[in-house]
Amino acid sequence: MQHILDLIASGQHREAVAAIRQRLDAKHSFEGNGWLCGHLLALDGDWDAVTRLLPKQTNVLETSGWLLSVRMGRPVDRDGKPIPWMTYAAIDFLGTKLQPAMRVFEWGAGFSTIWLASRVQEIVSIEESSAWYEELRPQLPANVSLLCRPDRDAYVDAIRETTGEFDLIVIDGVHRNECASACLSRLSPNGMVVFDNSDGAEYDPGMTMFNDAGFLRIDFWGLIPSYLYKNCTSILFRNPDLLRGSELPSRQDLSTGISCMQAIDRAMRPQPR
Repeated sequence: MQHILDLIASGQHREAVAAIRQRLDAKHSFEGNGWLCGHLLALDGDWDAVTRLLPKQTNVLETSGWLLSVRMGRPVDRDGKPIPWMTYAAIDFLGTKLQPAMRVFEWGAGFSTIWLASRVQEIVSIEESSAWYEELRPQLPANVSLLCRPDRDAYVDAIRETTGEFDLIVIDGVHRNECASACLSRLSPNGMVVFDNSDGAEYDPGMTMFNDAGFLRIDFWGLIPSYLYKNCTSILFRNPDLLRGSELPSRQDLSTGISCMQAIDRAMRPQPR
């Protein structure tokens, strides 16, 4: 297995793919590195040919940036720009609901912070890891207040250091059940909560708390950037008006690219002379 890891590290991907296939045929263990080898096999596909076979701009693995995110090992779009490490369906839904005047509170800083910062007025983001805090801080714009709180209680209680209500609260770091309890009194009446990885049984207490508090919930299941498996990102809210007034699906341009039906419709639409 170390031989394969060395080939990957040195950029010899073709040789690594051949070695992976040999190891699969021999039914040998991948010693916890199966996900890495699986990604390499996925990238070994002839994706240029696949794209040419589909209606223009409908290979969602390309238009969403998923293929590039797997190559980079980070959540990015097709242009290499940061996106949240959430399900693509949740990212697209959020993209239709965010407004420039919104205030956001976020437990768990990262690429989502950068993505949100270009769409809202203000973000307060809490990070537990001091190393990640130092790496991320130079990349953030002026409308982000990044706070490092390694202590568990200080991390959860950081929302109490702020004033006013928030239009969006993101729970995507550590101590998520405790953060869920702490956020209730600080969410605006029309606000949303994003609870990522909500399919984990360890987060059942937090999800049950929202249910008991009368929140409505949409579970967005699906593929996430830079991994082959699917997750669930839940968006919770009190006011059902959040779901009103959206553009018709046929008219939406989402971050993951156009759909097959949209592509067909546009191909059939008369072209201006």
